[in-house]
Amino acid sequence: MKLSIQEDPLAQWAFELPAGVVKAFNQAGYTELAPHLHEILIFLAVYSGIYTLSSVVTPAVYPAYRKLSKRNQVNFDMHVTSQVQAIVLCAFAWIIFFDPDLTSLTSHTPFSSMAISSAVGYFLWDLYVSIKYVNMFGMPFLAHAAAALFTFFEALRPFLHNYAAPFMLYEMSTPFVNNHWFASHVPGMISPELQKINGLCLLAMFFIFRIVLGSYFGIKLFTEAFTNPPVGVPSWSLYAVLTTYSLLSALNFFWFSKMIRLAAKAMRQSKRKSD
Repeated sequence: MKLSIQEDPLAQWAFELPAGVVKAFNQAGYTELAPHLHEILIFLAVYSGIYTLSSVVTPAVYPAYRKLSKRNQVNFDMHVTSQVQAIVLCAFAWIIFFDPDLTSLTSHTPFSSMAISSAVGYFLWDLYVSIKYVNMFGMPFLAHAAAALFTFFEALRPFLHNYAAPFMLYEMSTPFVNNHWFASHVPGMISPELQKINGLCLLAMFFIFRIVLGSYFGIKLFTEAFTNPPVGVPSWSLYAVLTTYSLLSALNFFWFSKMIRLAAKAMRQSKRKSD
């Protein structure tokens, strides 16, 4: 299957950088940074705007928001922003997934660089919010944002575009994670019946895209990285990305095991009530 979208739809919005800045980016090894910097800034602005808009619009259309604690109001707005980002990134990922030109660790297209820049913009926002509210959400959220930002930023060498799609598709489970949070923290927002359906979809999406596909492409990535090391990519970058992937993968397995235990507990409690 071949998709025709390989050109950058946002290229027309690029701005000219000083020659010294472009040279510095290129000398540092990030040759895709200068032509896509505007997209990082665009998506950073978009997600920052969605986050801010949620705090203004939500109280007007959903009065229960006002009764939430400050922590949960911030969390609500973060989940709204995450919901939009997940849909956008997955749409990009499916296009990249079937791109026949992404065949090696250093292959890339203008579209794949744009998609990765959108992720960099999002995780810049995510990192900012995680730092700002580190006392609310703790270091794990901050570490996750930093790890994701580092991985996608390294892809602007360019690097790993042929594996970007399956890892972007981790976000297929994110809308259901967000729905679960809304159901758990905002009473009456989602009916019990829809909560059950959402829970099943969450388990299925998480297992398929993070556990199965994530593990499969992770093994392929390690195999390719050590049998055919990418030319022009520093060893420290390669090993750092592989280490980051391994840690995030381990975290996925931990989260999934926790989800299974919670689902089993809920089923036992439901069975006791029915008995």
